[in-house]
Amino acid sequence: MFFKKKQTVKVEGIVIYFNEHFLGDHLMEKEEMTVIKKLFVKSLRGLEFHGPQKLRVIELMETLASSEGIKSVLLLLQMLEILAETKDYHYISSTAYTNKIDEHETNRINIVYDYVLKNFRRKILLEELAEVLHMTPTSFSRYFTMKNNKSFSKFVSEIRIKHACKLLTESEESIGTICYDCGFNTLSNFNKQFMDIMKKEPRQYKKEFMSL
Repeated sequence: MFFKKKQTVKVEGIVIYFNEHFLGDHLMEKEEMTVIKKLFVKSLRGLEFHGPQKLRVIELMETLASSEGIKSVLLLLQMLEILAETKDYHYISSTAYTNKIDEHETNRINIVYDYVLKNFRRKILLEELAEVLHMTPTSFSRYFTMKNNKSFSKFVSEIRIKHACKLLTESEESIGTICYDCGFNTLSNFNKQFMDIMKKEPRQYKKEFMSL
């Protein structure tokens, strides 16, 4: 699961990325998860929520944006439960969205994700993934940005910073050591990327977590 705040001149929003099977197929088959599974089905037509429950979910999303670990999973489940049970919504589309991406296409983007997760601790060249997918570097760059609404380099940075957050809160390693463990070549670049994504310095992030 990934989340990020999107800011423009006039609009600020929080985007949460997660797979509908993020808890595993076994747990999703439990009777308790039926309402959430129904929510996923309804969401194929697009849903717009309103009323007091919408405001509650917004509050939870803001909390999630600064949460880590099991707390973030619990917050996501709480939001999904609220959205699944409320009647204050309407469909955006009269017909369900048809996913035109075939199985081959899905496998191709999953190859990229798996490759980055296994190799983010070192420098990953665009040419590497382009070769794996039998594409030119330029074509791969356009392809990845189109599928993810972000550049490949931005995606890699988010994975590295996410791992850095984990190390900052679960280990006693120095910030310098964590910087290199996560694939950054310089401490200054690490600090800049951390600030861009988390909106605070690594030291401040660790201090605030330890004070909870």
